[in-house]
Amino acid sequence: MIKEAQLAPLLNLRDGGVAQRSISNGSLRNGTELVGRSEGLNSIVDTAGAKFGSGILVSFLQNAAAFISRQFFPGLTIYVGDMAKKPGGQYGSHQTHDNGLAADIGYVGVSKPLNESAIDSAGKMAATFPFEKTWKLLELAYKQRIIFEKKEQPALNLVFMSPKVKDGFCSWAKDKGLIENETDKQILRLILRQNNHHKHFHLSMKCSPHYPATCRHFESPGPGTGCK
Repeated sequence: MIKEAQLAPLLNLRDGGVAQRSISNGSLRNGTELVGRSEGLNSIVDTAGAKFGSGILVSFLQNAAAFISRQFFPGLTIYVGDMAKKPGGQYGSHQTHDNGLAADIGYVGVSKPLNESAIDSAGKMAATFPFEKTWKLLELAYKQRIIFEKKEQPALNLVFMSPKVKDGFCSWAKDKGLIENETDKQILRLILRQNNHHKHFHLSMKCSPHYPATCRHFESPGPGTGCK
């Protein structure tokens, strides 16, 4: 039997905050605080107190940021915005940050993360947008595997990006030949179009298999990449 640590080396599935109930009607038990700064990561929260998450989410953000900074883009910092309140629950305009499985993340490698739009003044993707840096984070999340409902699955649940940003990633993936690779196709499938995500993207993880059965995440989207 393959051990959890081999399937998901960047995840702590057993410790830390526990996501409870659904992602839009949930709560968080013993929420884990994402520290302000750690290797490759900077937490910049817009909403007071919204810096907590489940153990699976916080461990991924901290470990993936450090790994990317060491192995791929030396000195790179990933900026994380709103997550969840310590007890979870809805707050402000957020409808999907209830149970600590979701985080708003600045597009990786842009000059002003969480503040700089990926869309230029002409309504097109910025010419210098660093697609490969955000893609590396999504790829790491997808390659972490968990056993959920008796099936091996990617730990990455869903990603929300503005429609034009998703289109930009589709075009970039086609240009790079990634669209022919099964893993990359599945990552594109998990990116959903959602307005108001041009300065950050929303990343959500699946429930850890060690969370209560009442923990629920979004249903996976249907087949296909969603690219035009």
